[in-house]
Amino acid sequence: MTRQRRVRGSGGLTQVKMRDRLVWRASMGFWIDRPTADGGTERFRKTVTGIGDTPEAAQERLAVNLEKAREQFPEAS
Repeated sequence: MTRQRRVRGSGGLTQVKMRDRLVWRASMGFWIDRPTADGGTERFRKTVTGIGDTPEAAQERLAVNLEKAREQFPEAS
């Protein structure tokens, strides 16, 4: 990935060059509490992305990946 172009007002929607072609990447982050070795918890930022040929395809893929992440981390905020 070398080239990156961010779309204003779209949150985490960027156009990037991957494997010699331009694709769109939509991303969203959320916080989870994960356990530590001493028995406590720490806040951890998890970022989920979706990649597609168009901005709409990237947003749709992001929605699918977010659902999977929310199933895996139900305590996410």
